[in-house]
Amino acid sequence: MKIYNSIYRTLWGVIAFACVLTACDDSYEVRRVEPKIDVQESVTSSPQTMRMVVPLTSSYPWFAEASGDWINMTRYRGQALKADSIVFSCEENQSMDDREGWIEVRLMDQLSQGIKVVQKGRGSLITLPQSLVYFNRQGGEVIIEVVTHQEWQPEAASRDGFTFTKVDNGHLKITASPNASGKDQTTEIKLFDKDRTTDATLSIIQKPVDKILFIPLEKEKKDIVIKKESFAIDIPVTLNVDYECVSSGSWIEIKADQQLQGHNVQNVVVSVDIANNQTGVERDGFVVIKNKGSVVEASDTLFIAQRGKNQIIYVKPGGNSDGTSWEQAFGSIHDAMGAASNNGDMEIWVASGNYQFSSTLTWKAVNVYGGFSGTETKLKERNLKNKPVFKGGNFNFMNAWNNNGDICWMDGIVFADCDNYANTGVGCFEIYKNHGFRNCEFRDIRHGKAIGYFEACKMMNCLFYNLHSQNYLIRANNSQLYNVTIANSLSDGWNSNYFHGGTKLYNTLIWNIKITGGSRTRAVVCGGDIPAVNCAIMNGLTEKGLVCSSCIELSADNSAPGGPHFTNPTDNTPDFSLAAGSICIDAGDSGYPGISVDIVGNTRIIGSSVDIGAYEYMVK
Repeated sequence: MKIYNSIYRTLWGVIAFACVLTACDDSYEVRRVEPKIDVQESVTSSPQTMRMVVPLTSSYPWFAEASGDWINMTRYRGQALKADSIVFSCEENQSMDDREGWIEVRLMDQLSQGIKVVQKGRGSLITLPQSLVYFNRQGGEVIIEVVTHQEWQPEAASRDGFTFTKVDNGHLKITASPNASGKDQTTEIKLFDKDRTTDATLSIIQKPVDKILFIPLEKEKKDIVIKKESFAIDIPVTLNVDYECVSSGSWIEIKADQQLQGHNVQNVVVSVDIANNQTGVERDGFVVIKNKGSVVEASDTLFIAQRGKNQIIYVKPGGNSDGTSWEQAFGSIHDAMGAASNNGDMEIWVASGNYQFSSTLTWKAVNVYGGFSGTETKLKERNLKNKPVFKGGNFNFMNAWNNNGDICWMDGIVFADCDNYANTGVGCFEIYKNHGFRNCEFRDIRHGKAIGYFEACKMMNCLFYNLHSQNYLIRANNSQLYNVTIANSLSDGWNSNYFHGGTKLYNTLIWNIKITGGSRTRAVVCGGDIPAVNCAIMNGLTEKGLVCSSCIELSADNSAPGGPHFTNPTDNTPDFSLAAGSICIDAGDSGYPGISVDIVGNTRIIGSSVDIGAYEYMVK
């Protein structure tokens, strides 16, 4: 027995000794990850606005910030131990000289590294403030400005009846002979630096007319986009007539204009101030410059689009990047919403196509616009006939919590194909304070309690159809509905569209609502007194609590004299636009709330008053 005990103690001693040796082997030591940033030390940008991507990797989550507001960061956070990138752009450098700034990358409080940002000045290029020069048929001469630090020469001394003379490094003189041909005389001339590494092109047009008035800019430069902050613009004008300027609104102010000296063709400058856009929505305007007098003989126009938000997050089908441009778009509205911030200086643009949801979308306080093809630079260029389609599943479609800022909108979106009938929660759409839907369509949606619960919200130009709920279709509290159409829907409860708590209806059309659980058809149920102004409702005007003003009782027969006369309400792909003879045409109240287009972008108002429902009648 003693022998066994001795062997036992010996074995344990060997094991303990091995453990000591193992503990001394630093290959088993738990090591701390050292803070590390792998990123380039400097970047250089051209004077024009351009997107910059700086690759980096780090050992910890990182955050980046810029030294000045001319460096606009669009991706400035990242994860650890992954190939990542900083994405930013430099605003156009109006200065002749280079400017420097930095981007600091930080790993919490452990380490930081600076990236030097150098942006070249305008002096590194050859810039022509005007790219077009006009002459009338008499010809003459004009001196144009050349903005550069480079030494340059015109590529030719003369061409096609025009001569080109370098006055000094900042000016070029162009001389035109008389034009008796009766046709436009045109040419182009390039200005090169001595090494031919940069150049600028000038176009010259001689018109066979006496009176001249042109803004000598290329077409795309006469339709500009500017930021929402106040802005000053100098508009070059080539003319030989007395002139006047007209702006489209008070936010575009004509500050000064140079007077015509004689009546030779000459260049003048019209100075314009653009006010800060505090509306939160992109706005469009123009400046018209024309000859004086009641008869317009010569004129030209500068169009201006001013952003409501300075940052746009882009989404299009198949996108897999960071959302900073159409070319670098997100492919998912969920990713775009994750990159947005509540009430931030940003909005989301969504290109047409189908977007299949895999989970409920939480809508932050940010505007979302649909109807883009994926190339647009202005909000007005979208087409509301080509809305993106958000497709749901067996889960709630969307929720949005209280927004304490200005109202934000889903504008130009189709919500479709969601079946969550087993869910008896608040609603498939659970939307709270200061969120709104505009120019949107809701179709083919089922839910176990309500299709939509809307608290202190707005709906404008919206269409709801083919909805199936266990209780409510739309349940609205303290909300407003303007020009909304609700049709062809079913409730399995005693209720249908339940309006209460200060909700108001304007120019709203409700038709063919079926209820299976009650003793009567109830297209509308009211909790308290609900104003209904110029609305058209089938089986609902006598509902207790509905306080009607100039409302219409609709027939169940679509094509009857008292029917809505929808174009095609029963097809597999129904059309709820109004057809000729509809009782809803010109029957709305145009004062609520002054909507300028309908759900598909057609002009409101066509006739004597706005139409009832989401569509304005268009003569076929």
